[in-house]
Amino acid sequence: METAGALAHKAGFKVALGAWLGPETNTNQSSANSNEIVNLVAAANRGEADMLVIGSEVLLRGDLPVETLTAYLDYVRHEIKKDIPITTADTYRTLIANPTVIQKCDVVFANFYPYWDDIRIDCAIASLDRGYSALVTAAGGKDVVVSETGWPSAGTRPGNAVASVANAAYYELAFESWAKDKNIKTFYFEAYDEQWKVQAEGSFGGSWGIRNNAGVLKTGMNWAYLGYKLPAAIYMRDAGDVPKSEPKIQITNLAAYGSGGGLSGIATGVDPKQYKVATYINVAGSWWTKPYYNDPTVALGLDGKFAVNFVTGGNDSKAIEVKAALIPASYDPLGASGGSIPDEVYTYAVATCTVERPQGTPAQQIKPIGLDCSTFTINRTFATTPKALDDIAVVGTITFPTAVNILGANTSILVGGTTWKLSPLSKVGTGTVTAGPVPGASGSITVTKNGMRWTFSARMKCNGGGSYWNDEGLINTTINAPGVPVYTWVTVIVNGTSYSQNIGRYYTATQNKLGVMK
Repeated sequence: METAGALAHKAGFKVALGAWLGPETNTNQSSANSNEIVNLVAAANRGEADMLVIGSEVLLRGDLPVETLTAYLDYVRHEIKKDIPITTADTYRTLIANPTVIQKCDVVFANFYPYWDDIRIDCAIASLDRGYSALVTAAGGKDVVVSETGWPSAGTRPGNAVASVANAAYYELAFESWAKDKNIKTFYFEAYDEQWKVQAEGSFGGSWGIRNNAGVLKTGMNWAYLGYKLPAAIYMRDAGDVPKSEPKIQITNLAAYGSGGGLSGIATGVDPKQYKVATYINVAGSWWTKPYYNDPTVALGLDGKFAVNFVTGGNDSKAIEVKAALIPASYDPLGASGGSIPDEVYTYAVATCTVERPQGTPAQQIKPIGLDCSTFTINRTFATTPKALDDIAVVGTITFPTAVNILGANTSILVGGTTWKLSPLSKVGTGTVTAGPVPGASGSITVTKNGMRWTFSARMKCNGGGSYWNDEGLINTTINAPGVPVYTWVTVIVNGTSYSQNIGRYYTATQNKLGVMK
């Protein structure tokens, strides 16, 4: 590594050389830091560096106090013989909280990791942009460089940020699109996977590279370098852009009239930790709290599901009507013991569900809230007449929350008047182009699966003639989604140029009705 600067200059590259600084709790650690600084200064004075980075996330880790770090910055500035900009790298929040450090730097080096902030992938760049804008304000006119950012391609941890190859590829393309639009200098983390980081960070720690540890480029990590680019309308998605689903509760299974047992169901549109379910049964015209008067509620599972055993005494098995109310976890509902359900319960309930169960009713399995949807994600006429040998590509993803039960999700992509189909969506593999009005069309669609995310890519060449269609980029899906968001992003490229993109955000539908993309 000592010769990296000289070798890079010889190859025609500019170089930012760094000194690694750690804690100084003993003499050996202090000596190690001093050696790093001395060697960095020597390399700079040999003309092997175009920028000097003194320490990486030193303040974030708490390795050194601000005074020690700024002293190192002052020392390097005094010792170098050339006018070389100096800086230190740290997270943007740490830098904003330490204006003295910003003042000592010639340029601001900031690390941004929406993954570490547990930001959902489709909102990641909007989050980064907010942080970058705040740091620009704090920098007072100094250049702000994104010194690190990235997204892991594998590994698991709880939360909204999901590591996958598809997410890593999307993030890299979205980030590069953002940086290009805003003319921002960046470094991307990182070139290769480093397995030693698994021990330090967890299962995803060894998966930050655009290439694996054998040097093989990961799927989709070259899209930006092939000229693909996303518009701000896609990469600047924010969580606030997604309409929140209305709170809903539904009884999905109900025991037969006259039998023991109870019911189960699901609540959606709420944080399961913040809500619970109050259940009431109607026996011979009178309402009763269940499972017990002194135990009137059940908790929601993390997936929003719940179960209630309402046959706990008397003539409970002869209940002719069952009602479930979705109420705040902080509310203790009034009970019913042979009269009516107190009005106060309806005041606090954000949603209710009632199922009738006349005498003789068998056990019921009630179809969950679902929808059929046809979504036009792209609406543009690319050309009046196709040009000879037009090359059309479609890339994108469809993401279903883990709570969604996919019923064969029939999917097709329509572009240039020609349709690719791979049905059902859960079938991973390659499908061929079906007949279309574009003469000489040929191509295929490939779908891969990672968790609840399907990544698709399609490519077609045509020989000219015919005409392109409006409303292109049709995605047809049939799913069973209990009131939760379903996300898509699609890019269409014609002869290397991205023409029109949009992002599907959220489906709303009543039970078994047509869903409309908002």
